[in-house]
Amino acid sequence: VAINSKGEIFAATSPKGKVYRIGPDGKATEFFKCPEKTIFAMTFDREDNLYVATGENGLIYKVNTRGESKVLYDSDEPNIVTLAWDAQGRLLAGSEGNAILY
Repeated sequence: VAINSKGEIFAATSPKGKVYRIGPDGKATEFFKCPEKTIFAMTFDREDNLYVATGENGLIYKVNTRGESKVLYDSDEPNIVTLAWDAQGRLLAGSEGNAILY
């Protein structure tokens, strides 16, 4: 689950690899269909781009506000399990396997 700057709630599913936007009425609409089956973590940047950490191939996707995506990072690890921002505004990612911090 992640919340953007507008207070909108986004929820991910596994093993289907989808992200849904949950409206104020409680209805969920599909926002991003991830090519990966497993989503471990999500976070937003200041421009409300969504970052999605995945498993099996250890990819991080950047998804813009229209739901369009691109692979931001392709790690050597099988699972990226956590995302966070540091004090300088850099995206940090943690892996499962060798416990690497990117």
